[in-house]
Amino acid sequence: MIGLIIVIDALERNRKIKAELAEEVNIISQQLSDSMLSKSEITVELFRDFGQNVFKTETVIKINTQLRQVKLQNVDGYEWVKFDEIVGVS
Repeated sequence: MIGLIIVIDALERNRKIKAELAEEVNIISQQLSDSMLSKSEITVELFRDFGQNVFKTETVIKINTQLRQVKLQNVDGYEWVKFDEIVGVS
């Protein structure tokens, strides 16, 4: 049991903290909306607690404002991404 606590403690020390994006939220929302309307690809940066953030170049096909999720489509299908995970778009 002590070994498990040590491993969890070591993992927690490596956890990253997501920066607050109050000003960027409107810009990110507009770019996601533009991608959906123009059916063009956009690169979305997703925050990860551990390790490096993930970049996905996909097309926004739906934005669910109530659930705060974005539906992204790629050649393999689609996936829903929580808006809170998005830290940047380009």
